[in-house]
Order: sequence, then C-alpha cells, then structure tokens
Amino acid sequence: MGKCNPAAIRCSRTIALAISCHSMAKSSQQHLSVRASSIGVSTAYSWKPRPSPWAQLLWATGGAISIGTDDGPWSVALDRALWLPAEHRHRVQASGRVALHALYFSARSAVQMPARVTLLHRSQLFVALCAEVLERGGLDARRTRDRLVLALLSDGIRDRAAVVPRGALEPMWPTDPRAVSAASRLVATVTEDIHAIARVSGASERTLARLFRRETGYGIAEWRRRATMARAASALLHGRSVTSVAIASGYDSVSAFTFAFKQIVGTTPGRYRVRANV
Repeated sequence: MGKCNPAAIRCSRTIALAISCHSMAKSSQQHLSVRASSIGVSTAYSWKPRPSPWAQLLWATGGAISIGTDDGPWSVALDRALWLPAEHRHRVQASGRVALHALYFSARSAVQMPARVTLLHRSQLFVALCAEVLERGGLDARRTRDRLVLALLSDGIRDRAAVVPRGALEPMWPTDPRAVSAASRLVATVTEDIHAIARVSGASERTLARLFRRETGYGIAEWRRRATMARAASALLHGRSVTSVAIASGYDSVSAFTFAFKQIVGTTPGRYRVRANV
C-alpha cells in the first residue's frame, strides 16, 4: 500500500484525504476496484469540504471523528464507519491523536451500495475485512481472493447500513478551545450544571451557547442530550445492560431513559441492543 508522507501531514492541517489518496493512486493503484489509505494525526485536524469521484468508507482508530456533509454532521465513533457515495462533499474533523482510514470504491464496485450518506456499525467481521483491505493496499477485481473479499465487504456495508439509525448520531463537536473544553465536561459529567462548566471553560454561558449553536448546529442542552444518547447507544452495542447504561447516562429510572433514548434513536434501548448485535 502506498503511504502518505508524515511530514507533509504535520506541515498542513488542511490536506484532503481524498486528494492525498487519489494523487498517490494515479499510477500504482489505477487498476484497483478499491483503494486504501491511512494517515495519522496527533493534533486538531480538519480539511475543507470537497467531493470525491469515488465512493468512500471512512473511519478512525484511536478516537472519534466528525464528518460534515450536506446531510448534516455525523459523529463516527470507534465502532462506526461512514459510507459516502461518490461526489458527496464532506469535511472531516479530528480533535486528537487518531489514525484516519479510508477505502475508495470505483463506480463499478459501488453500484449496489447505499445511495445516501450512511452510518455503519463495524462488527468484528467488518473490522477484519477492512483491516485486510488496508493491509493489501486495496482490492483488484482481477484476482479471485480480492473478488471474494470485495463481495463480503459489500454485503457487510449493505447489511450494516440498516443497523444504526440516523437519529442516534452524536452531534459534531465544536472547534473553539473553550467550547471543546465545555463539551468534554458535558459528556464526562452528565449531571454537572452548565453554569459550573462555563466557569471552568474560560467562557461565559452566553458565549458558549453562541459557539455551540454556530459550530455544531445545536444548543448546549440539545447537544448534551444527543451526545449522551450516542454514548449510551455505543455502550449498548458493547453488551452493557439497559439499567447500567441508564444510570451512567444520568437517569434515575429506566423508563425515563427509555423515553429519552427513543426520542433520539427511534427505538427502545432493548430493541436497539438486540437489532445492532444481530
């Protein structure tokens, strides 16, 4: 697999993954049906929205990333990946030390894939298939083994597309350092009062409200509610009980948690847990 230049990554925080991958692929990967790319970043990192002529599967290891599209913001947690059809403009944000991974699908290999931006749950098999494609540097449909891997990966994308409802997404994180500090406390201490959070974030409550609305599209309370439910959904995917997740999410009763969860996700915690692990 071709490798991106780490020095170039450190020097510029506005390098587009699509550009770096496709420029890399023009010669050695021209014949591939699926191309692969991985880059590592150690600081706050973002790039401007841009489309790609190839459909993409994006995910991260080491931390979550936020991807902004014309359909709205998407938070891609460690157990998720985001499918982007060809020519969909997107912007990626990473707030810390993470590795960003992408698989690029040619028009022919993506013909039966989802037609809209779709969040996917990464099952163990799905993780293993993606890891193999990254290790191989892509897939060449002229090879029998590569065709088999592509068929399994394509089935996985189509099957997992129905698992994670759009409403279960964590909202995009803010970028202003004061708002980031506040957001970290909002999700780490789900019952801490916003007045107390504002005091330690270096900004007034009014300033934080303005920053959250401008940078995430949500008010502080709604942002916290969606972020809490996104983490609750992730905990359910990892096998935790509904009761323990309800308590960890700051709810006094399972019924109150179930009502709030269904408002955001569209189904009850119990049904979500069963459906996501099928």
